[in-house]
Amino acid sequence: MGTLKIIGSNAIRKETHWEKVSDESSHKNDLHNWKFQYIAAFSASLATLCTGTVLGWPSQITAKLLDDDLDFPIDSGQLGWIYSCSSLGAALLSLVVGPICDSLGRKLTMILMVLPLEIGWLLIIFAGDSWGGSSLEWWGGSFCVTVPLYIGEIAQAEIRGVLGGLTQFTISCGILVANILGEFLSVGNFSVACAIVPMLFVLIFVSMPESPLYLQTKGRSDDAKKSLRKLLGKKSVEDEFNEIEKYIRGETKVVPAMEILRKKSTKKALAIGIGLALAKVLSGIDAVTSYLSHIFDSTDTSLGSKNAAILFAMFQVFSVVPQTLIVDRWGRKILLTSAQFAMAFCLLATSLCLHLKLVHGMDPALDYVPVVALCLYTVAFSVGIGPLGWILTAEIFEEKIRGPAMSACTFLIWFLAFGNVKMFEVIEDVSELSVPFIVYGTVSFLAAFFVLFLVPETKNKSFAEIDKELSR
Repeated sequence: MGTLKIIGSNAIRKETHWEKVSDESSHKNDLHNWKFQYIAAFSASLATLCTGTVLGWPSQITAKLLDDDLDFPIDSGQLGWIYSCSSLGAALLSLVVGPICDSLGRKLTMILMVLPLEIGWLLIIFAGDSWGGSSLEWWGGSFCVTVPLYIGEIAQAEIRGVLGGLTQFTISCGILVANILGEFLSVGNFSVACAIVPMLFVLIFVSMPESPLYLQTKGRSDDAKKSLRKLLGKKSVEDEFNEIEKYIRGETKVVPAMEILRKKSTKKALAIGIGLALAKVLSGIDAVTSYLSHIFDSTDTSLGSKNAAILFAMFQVFSVVPQTLIVDRWGRKILLTSAQFAMAFCLLATSLCLHLKLVHGMDPALDYVPVVALCLYTVAFSVGIGPLGWILTAEIFEEKIRGPAMSACTFLIWFLAFGNVKMFEVIEDVSELSVPFIVYGTVSFLAAFFVLFLVPETKNKSFAEIDKELSR
């Protein structure tokens, strides 16, 4: 390099040209090496597409169930209990999914979870069992633990943010698909369509490799290398394998459980994981989604409740796409902080408009302000805490406790989701519709500062580097 600079300006130009060629070649090699990681991540994310159809199923079939569209008797009280049991069941199941992943593996656990999910759909389709619907969310919710865990371990640091965003993207896609299909199909045919998705997932995902990190923790070095070769698209993976082995050696020392929990990095990771779970649920996304029709009806707009649900789901889907393109460029922290402030603004604006309409009346031209604000709110959620909550939770915990810790955080999300939806109704009954939005907006505002001051930047960092930063 120095010799070329001494020779003259032509040599310098030549050096610059070849550096550019080298950079382009390196970029092409990166894309080639990442190709199968994208394929594996997309395949795994079909599982959370199943979760999305499960979450979108109730909003479209409630009226049809009450009208006996599936030939079994059900009233609104029973339907309420079915939905409540769904969230509580998902919360309880999420506690055991992490340890099962550590025992059976990420891949096998995901495949096995499809069986009870399919049984739930079959109970609805053939047995006319309305309570079969309550079990759907249990098993669909389990993928919120397994998919981020799997993707986080198969993706290289440079693309972990992009691929991690697929979890929220496919959940949103599933909800959108369910809303659209539910508009045109009977409950039976709608359920058949939803039941096909898990089978497609198994057929595609069964050929994907297991997490090399998991394989090496079990002492299966040959299998870990084979998995790495497939994921990286190259024959020589010694450098990557040695990096994993070095990380695992530090993780596999026999350390008492209480000593792990006393570690500074573990305490910080748990605090961040719990904080992100609280920020996600207490921002009100579950309550807003559940009561969307009621909220939009209160604005006196011409937008029908079913159209509102589809519009809301479309905003969720399309806003995740740009998020995946910028998360590994901008970083998690700035994106999440900005999104939290945006959510707070939209929620407080919605609250103000609903209050003014109730107390003072409001210009009909302003009836669409809450609609626009809530659509922007779901964009901010889908860019920020929606996908980044899953990504960060999968990144901050060390391998030894990653499965159980993610289970605990997911349990908290599902449990709080159940309570949050119930509390929305209670708060509105004792006050007015605008009050819950004040609560959600305030929480989102405070969560922005939580992220700003306590959450580390994990962009392009290995698990070892993240753990080292949390230990400071």
